[in-house]
Amino acid sequence: MKKCSICKETKPYTEFYKSNYKSRGYQTACKPCAYSLKKDWLKRNNNRYLDTQLRFGFNITVQQYDEMLKEQDGKCKICKQTTDKRLSVDHCHKTGKIRGLLCFRCNSGLGMFKDNLDFLANAIEYLKG
Repeated sequence: MKKCSICKETKPYTEFYKSNYKSRGYQTACKPCAYSLKKDWLKRNNNRYLDTQLRFGFNITVQQYDEMLKEQDGKCKICKQTTDKRLSVDHCHKTGKIRGLLCFRCNSGLGMFKDNLDFLANAIEYLKG
């Protein structure tokens, strides 16, 4: 049993994430409290976190992302739907060129088809059939 440093409840060790940096091998906050802390941190640092992701992942700024979002009217470039979640930056994995912003479903769908035009054409024919 271990006492959470946040909620002060005593809980079994299974309710704590493991950590190589703590002396007993577990974080000091229980899983629900640790999740809450991370969620709060992301809310406070969302723009900085997004900026880092965009700069290192796609070599664009938050301003460029916002411009693309505005050009797309805040909608996914494929399904034209809005979402309450941030749109993903879609890019060609061979050239690195950014194609647009996609919702999670459309971005995942392209990934499942490995950006292969033949696979996508076959899927279209299948749906028509």
